[in-house]
Amino acid sequence: MSKLILIRHAESLWNKENRFTGDIDVGLSLTGVFQALSVADQIPKFTRVYTSKLFRCKMTAALLLAMSKKMFSFSPHQTEGIDITITEDSRINERDYGELKGKNKQETMEIYGKEQFLKWRRGYKDRPPGGESLYDVEIRVKDFLNNTLQPNLKDGEDVLIVAHGNSLRALVKILDSISDEDVVHLEIPLMVPRIYEMKNGAFVKL
Repeated sequence: MSKLILIRHAESLWNKENRFTGDIDVGLSLTGVFQALSVADQIPKFTRVYTSKLFRCKMTAALLLAMSKKMFSFSPHQTEGIDITITEDSRINERDYGELKGKNKQETMEIYGKEQFLKWRRGYKDRPPGGESLYDVEIRVKDFLNNTLQPNLKDGEDVLIVAHGNSLRALVKILDSISDEDVVHLEIPLMVPRIYEMKNGAFVKL
């Protein structure tokens, strides 16, 4: 049975500073680098890797593969001597936080109030000004699941996805059949593997 391994990237520089990052391309903190290196041995074997287009995910995936002693490439044209190609896909990019990008979360809550802050941060259909809602993210993640991920799994591949808090929330919402109301309570911590098996077309969390 095929395995699906989900993992949120390691700590980024803006995670450390408690800022809304969204689709801004920031790197890993030093703590994040050590997180990725220390978690590598907890990841089951995999035959295919997807990441978002953002550097913090690509760097996390590269560190995991380096620790597993696999030769890898980000280029589909470089195949000689390569064990795994890391495929970047914008459909699993982080949610666009619009005008909140770069802002400190605590300061944002103090300016707009806790209720509005939580709606923007955790609500299902609440969009921050100029940004995406989780519902918007779910639409593109569902396309990735149906048209890319499921065919890979049906072919017997074990797939590792390194993505973001909100793109993974959207994916887990679908896989676990979480309601629009209950998804507000779903948290995806940094660098904690979430593993599923695909059995007869259904996903079972291990």
